[in-house]
Amino acid sequence: MSSEPLHLKDWIGALYAALDQFEPHNARAIRGIAGKLRARIALDKEAVSVGFRGPVLDIRKLKRSAPLAAPSGMTSRACVTSILFGYLGVSEAVAQGQLELRGSATEVINIAAIIEILVDASTRIPPMQKLADQYLALGPTGDLRAEYLARRAAKTALLAHERAFLESAGLLE
Repeated sequence: MSSEPLHLKDWIGALYAALDQFEPHNARAIRGIAGKLRARIALDKEAVSVGFRGPVLDIRKLKRSAPLAAPSGMTSRACVTSILFGYLGVSEAVAQGQLELRGSATEVINIAAIIEILVDASTRIPPMQKLADQYLALGPTGDLRAEYLARRAAKTALLAHERAFLESAGLLE
């Protein structure tokens, strides 16, 4: 693989390899969560199928034009970039429809848990930090900071409105 992975398959493989090397307990946790689950992942125009064959991560390219069968997750480069910058959390991305997870309740929870482990480890493990930097260097995805500030302002306004309502109803002192 080149020093800068180009396909989603390469990014996922490099992330998991770094996790397995530097935090094998988290790699084992992901294998335990995934179990025999084979999931599909789509990022913009790329798609892969991922699962484990014993301890080995098996990643296969898929045609993005085909519908993704559950369990699956779909997102955009802008969403991933927002998460990497810390402008957006995984649960917030799901709630806003920027990260779409499909499957049974257990499958969706498991996929989200795996994503959280990878995002968390990406802040500590130097090779994963380097991969994040390479990903972010691929180019702009819009004004993510402005979008983040707008979401934060809207959330602050909503909280102020809720507080005013509760105070007017005599529920707050």
